[in-house]
Amino acid sequence: MPQTITLVLGVFALIFLLIVVGIALAFFGTWLKARTNGAPVTFANLIGMRLGGVPYNLVVEARITGVKAGIPLTVDKIAAHYLAGGNVVPTVQALVAAQKAGIVLDWDRACAI
Repeated sequence: MPQTITLVLGVFALIFLLIVVGIALAFFGTWLKARTNGAPVTFANLIGMRLGGVPYNLVVEARITGVKAGIPLTVDKIAAHYLAGGNVVPTVQALVAAQKAGIVLDWDRACAI
């Protein structure tokens, strides 16, 4: 009887481990891309966006674009803009264009426009 319980617990532990590894592998590429481009994102952020229905690849790409241009954007602000119905990519592009043109434009104003 104790061997059966140990076997059942071992099977559940293995299933749990496989699920965790599967989730980690699903987000690893996006996480690594963000990390190597200087715009790190946590696995918790990626999982939260996935559960919230936000396309995490789009948000990470937008953050990378902003950070590469010297604009400090957070994942939360970009995801909130997406959830509010905003167009993330054109908003980030507008921020980059404004910065290049020497125009002071912050994230909240860009989102409002």
